[in-house]
Amino acid sequence: MWNFQGQNAEFARWICDFTAMPADERTILHWFFLHEHSKHVMVEWEYEATALMSLVRGWAMRSRRGHELTAVVNDICDRSPDAKRIWAGGTDLLVQGPSRPMLFREPGYTDPRQADDRHHHVRLTITTLTPVRAGESHRVLAFLLPEDYTAPTASSDACLACHAAPT
Repeated sequence: MWNFQGQNAEFARWICDFTAMPADERTILHWFFLHEHSKHVMVEWEYEATALMSLVRGWAMRSRRGHELTAVVNDICDRSPDAKRIWAGGTDLLVQGPSRPMLFREPGYTDPRQADDRHHHVRLTITTLTPVRAGESHRVLAFLLPEDYTAPTASSDACLACHAAPT
């Protein structure tokens, strides 16, 4: 259920190093709602968190394993006031295609209070690759940088808002 099975070094640098998380919490839901760093990385965190909960709600309603996902959501809601608020809000169902843009802050520039914050916003395209074989349920998410993207001059990857390396 949306468990991360692997990642490359750039994903860990830009988003999160899921290998540093407990094995049973290596999900996008856990990261979004239980790791403050997600709010620093995601420029439009509230919108994206609401969209994620909408997607979860829709998946839970139509899946035979929906009760398992709902149990995970309930656990996260017990630990996160934001998750509880958004889940209780009865979010509208989000239908999205195989690709969509999301706005992220560059590694090392994830403090939303920095004076030049907007300068470090990068719109990544998240593409979902889905197998076509019957019975295969694994998905691959690709986070694609814009073609004209040039990384800023060297900076620490530590999040100044967290005062730590991203996890």
